[in-house]
Amino acid sequence: MISSNRCVSVVVPVYFEEEVLPQLYERLKKVLEGLADDFIYEIVFVNDGSTDNSIEIMKELASFDSQVRIVDLARNFGHQIAVSAGLRYVTGDCVVIMDADLQDPPELIPAMVSKWLGGFEVVYGVRKNRNDPFLKKNLASFYYRILSKASEVNLPLDTGDFCLMDHRVVSELISLKEARPYVRGLRSWVGFRQTGIEFDRPERAAGAPKYNLIKSLRLGIDGMMSFTDLPLKSAGMLGIAIASVSLLLGIGTMFYSLLQTLGVINGYNFSRLDALLTFAIVMLVGLLFIYLGLLGQYLGRIFIEVKRRPLFVVRDAIGFDKRTNPLEKK
Repeated sequence: MISSNRCVSVVVPVYFEEEVLPQLYERLKKVLEGLADDFIYEIVFVNDGSTDNSIEIMKELASFDSQVRIVDLARNFGHQIAVSAGLRYVTGDCVVIMDADLQDPPELIPAMVSKWLGGFEVVYGVRKNRNDPFLKKNLASFYYRILSKASEVNLPLDTGDFCLMDHRVVSELISLKEARPYVRGLRSWVGFRQTGIEFDRPERAAGAPKYNLIKSLRLGIDGMMSFTDLPLKSAGMLGIAIASVSLLLGIGTMFYSLLQTLGVINGYNFSRLDALLTFAIVMLVGLLFIYLGLLGQYLGRIFIEVKRRPLFVVRDAIGFDKRTNPLEKK
């Protein structure tokens, strides 16, 4: 059991969320103040390069609430990196990650804390129902199942970044130096005792979704290439299959020609196969370029990793004292 005055840190990446921030703050405060008396808390907003009024709203909240802290990134680095930035600033015994759009309901936090007190070091939200467009919902479901089957890590289905993690898990995560982190996958990779809590994922409280098709696809590619080399292996498997079929066709053609020479069968005009052969060649060339593109993706990630650039640049950190502010430690 952890000592008294346990601290719950909440990390909220923010990107153009001026419409929902006041409601988010009110619901978070109500939930966090409703925890047991021996709990304290902090809310760490990470401004991921928003150019609307989000940062002004956050600063206003921090001006009258000492539990609100702000990590203001110098530009838009992306959702996963914003989460990673927040994790480097928290001081809590446990840390909750949630999105700002209120599709991750703050009211689930007490149940997560209860599971944590019961001995679990990672408690993640499982989306039982989600109010997303039909295509997005089914594509996401299909993707998570493919990734789970392909990965050597046990990745839970229908989960996002919404979770609670013990400070030990957070310490392990921030020690990793991946240039393109896939937080929900790394959370599973580090291990520890994990469990899920089902919830119905509501619609956005306000504003427009920030994850469009391109961003969702990019995140999916990052997850797939971070936790499985199946795309590379599939190229070899496809090559073996094509070579095997070609060998069988070659042997069959030889026997056919022999039987034709011996007069056992009548001749066949192979020119009728021109269209089929042309289609097969074009398809194989297309597959070749697809796998060259996949190889380029993996090489590109290696190129990014070896440069060893910092994950993010912080413009300002507000609400942290010198003891807990990484900027002040430099």
